[in-house]
Amino acid sequence: HPIVFIRYLSVIRFVALLRIHTEFFFKIRSVVIILIIFAVIFFIIVRMIAKFGNSPVFKGVMNVLKPAVAGLIGAAAIILITPENFIDAWSWVIFAAAFALSWWGKANPILLIICDGIAGYVIY
Repeated sequence: HPIVFIRYLSVIRFVALLRIHTEFFFKIRSVVIILIIFAVIFFIIVRMIAKFGNSPVFKGVMNVLKPAVAGLIGAAAIILITPENFIDAWSWVIFAAAFALSWWGKANPILLIICDGIAGYVIY
């Protein structure tokens, strides 16, 4: 019967629509949870700095952590220099420009990342 078939199709459409909205809700929920976790960690760190910022022990720990963090970031950068990431000469040009502007030009790192992303999008 055509009426039963039409109701069956409307149920299928409803279930598909519900599934799309449910997936979207789960994605949004995951992002919100991650943002809340990062916000809590950020506020804990800010509170610790406000409380112990003038302590000589805290300053000593920070002086030790700064080169360690720089070394970890440098190691990650060296690991990422592979043929899969640098596919042609333009990749090297973008990398060299970003490195030169950040090292000698003292450019804003966030602005540099945005400009490099735009350059990569335009080139590729």
